[in-house]
Amino acid sequence: MKPVSDILYVVSDEAKNRVRKEMEGAGGQRPRGARSKDWVVIPWKGVTCRFHLISGIDEALAQLVEHYYSFVVVDDRAASARKKTPTWLAITFMERVHYSADPDRRYPLSRIIAVLEKGKDLADRSFALGRMRIAGFVAEPFSGALFEQMDDLYDPDPGKTAICLSGGGVEGFLFELGVLKAINAHLQ
Repeated sequence: MKPVSDILYVVSDEAKNRVRKEMEGAGGQRPRGARSKDWVVIPWKGVTCRFHLISGIDEALAQLVEHYYSFVVVDDRAASARKKTPTWLAITFMERVHYSADPDRRYPLSRIIAVLEKGKDLADRSFALGRMRIAGFVAEPFSGALFEQMDDLYDPDPGKTAICLSGGGVEGFLFELGVLKAINAHLQ
């Protein structure tokens, strides 16, 4: 992973304080400053993981547009334990991200991790999330499992990219220069 990774941590309102206490128990600290009230920093094996705690899917989607996050973690534990028909936060989030009409609100599914609670419906939830192509899920996030999952998903060497240019004399050369200039302008 990168030396500093920003991670969007989506959690229900009911579980936000419990998750913050779990993070602090794992060595997490709140950074200083007025803008950092929802951030928790956890150092792990030379990497500084900055978790941005967000409650609510709409707010999380807005944050994905405004800020780059290395990973998104959706904590689905006890989000609807008191309801007869559970609303699965992770599945709802995946549907909203994956099928968004706005390309700015899309996020690579290979960078989304769900935190699921051990129990009778763990198999159902993990199967449903697997069908949606989620990157992975963990049951006890701050025991090291979440960090190991993120480390496995992060690829420091994404491979090489090549560009093949055709011949064609002076006209082909000028066309290729135009294409390279357009690519350079687009990538900036």
